[in-house]
Amino acid sequence: MRMLPTQVSWRAYSVAVFVAVVALGATYFLQPWLELRVFPLFFAATAVSAWYGGLRPGLVTTVLSALILNYFFTAPVNTFAIANFSEFLQLLVFCLVTILINSLHATTRAAKHHMERAVAQLQASEAALRESEHRFRHLTDTAPMLVWMSGLDKLCYYFNKGWLDFTGRTMAEEMGNGWLESVHPEDVERCVEIYTRSFEARQDFKMEYRLRRGDGEYRWILDIGVPRYTPEGNFLGYIGSCIDIQDRRQAEAEIRQMNETLEHRVQERTRQLEAANQELESFSYSVSHDLRAPLRHISGFTDLLQKQMDSQDLDVTSQRYLQIIADTTQHAAALVDNLLAFSRMGRAEMRYIKIEMKQLVQEALQDLQLGTTEREIQWQIAELPVVQGDPAMLRLVFQNLLENAIKYSTARNPVQIEIGSTEDAKEVIFFVRDNGIGFNMQYAHKLFGVFQRLHSDPQFEGTGIGLANVQRIVHRHGGRTWAEGAVDQGATFYFSLPKSVDREEANAVEADCVS
Repeated sequence: MRMLPTQVSWRAYSVAVFVAVVALGATYFLQPWLELRVFPLFFAATAVSAWYGGLRPGLVTTVLSALILNYFFTAPVNTFAIANFSEFLQLLVFCLVTILINSLHATTRAAKHHMERAVAQLQASEAALRESEHRFRHLTDTAPMLVWMSGLDKLCYYFNKGWLDFTGRTMAEEMGNGWLESVHPEDVERCVEIYTRSFEARQDFKMEYRLRRGDGEYRWILDIGVPRYTPEGNFLGYIGSCIDIQDRRQAEAEIRQMNETLEHRVQERTRQLEAANQELESFSYSVSHDLRAPLRHISGFTDLLQKQMDSQDLDVTSQRYLQIIADTTQHAAALVDNLLAFSRMGRAEMRYIKIEMKQLVQEALQDLQLGTTEREIQWQIAELPVVQGDPAMLRLVFQNLLENAIKYSTARNPVQIEIGSTEDAKEVIFFVRDNGIGFNMQYAHKLFGVFQRLHSDPQFEGTGIGLANVQRIVHRHGGRTWAEGAVDQGATFYFSLPKSVDREEANAVEADCVS
């Protein structure tokens, strides 16, 4: 049972008194043989008390021994009086020597106690270190990666089970620089250079190299090294972890090969598409151009036939047939002209300059005033920004959009047409809004297609190419087109232009539009 501090103190003081009494008895018994040398037993008693109990019990024994020597063995005896200075000096020397003995024993006990505590702490630290090392080895041996450690001499002194299982080598074979024997010969110099440079700078590093597996196959691994430090900040070396990235690198190589193959196929298909589009463009231009002469002949001979034949010689049905032939011929001629314009627009070279868009709108309105003099139109034109583009093409955009707005607002009185713009960080958006008959949003995707018309009413003339031309021009400028509307509630047509024009990108977009 472990004693309490009070119990230890009581026993120590009891021993102090006991050894003093024993020394007294022994001195009386041995005095005839001691020849007045009575001090040695009391020195021994003080030493025993100090050794057992420490400084304070030893001092108690010193005091008791001095009193006993003074009372029983110093003349005159049986009194505490001292007869001469010599006797006093002996007692004083006894007290000083015993005090020194007590101090020495106390110092020895304290040193022994501190040593025992230090040994216990050292044993505890060693046990904790062994436990920490055991946990570390267990953690690294069960981790799904390869782990290594190096010291201040740059040499590796530890490899986990995963590394040894991967390489099929022993710890002794891998120690120091032995692990380099498993690195691919083409990667050794690079690995050593990266490791040495990082070690001298004491920085993290990453490197990829090929490591030979136990079956002789080289596998790509990613090695990540991190410097190690003590809690006080002293550098200890490096610890590294490696993972097998062979499958990832193979996948990346396959993806690169697929991308190269795909890019080659895309380029080949693009060339084929460009050739086909050019052929189609040439065919369309040729057909449109060649159709103009027959249509002019039909129209001309129809007029001559109407002039030569008196209207009275023809019945109403015949007159209607001739009129249908004339109207249809004119419509076909207009369609051919628009097709030629659409074809030329795709091949025309663009000229980028700064354009005052409000002035451009005014110029487009001047071209439309002759056909709108008999109608009441309320124009609302906001301030428009300056953009970069081809002025002739963008003027044609506004002409088509404004013609559209006027045409499909025939039934409104007055006609209300608004022209404005908004912008964000990348583009400027222009819009033309009218209060006309609108359209069903279900068919909005057909608006900008060639020959696509949402209204077949005879009062709305047209060929279905105007909005297609708008889209082609805007796309060549790197913008986009769309529309919003509702039946009998008007429509709004939008187109956007980029704020900054990259010439290479613009040329690429133009080439795509042409093709």
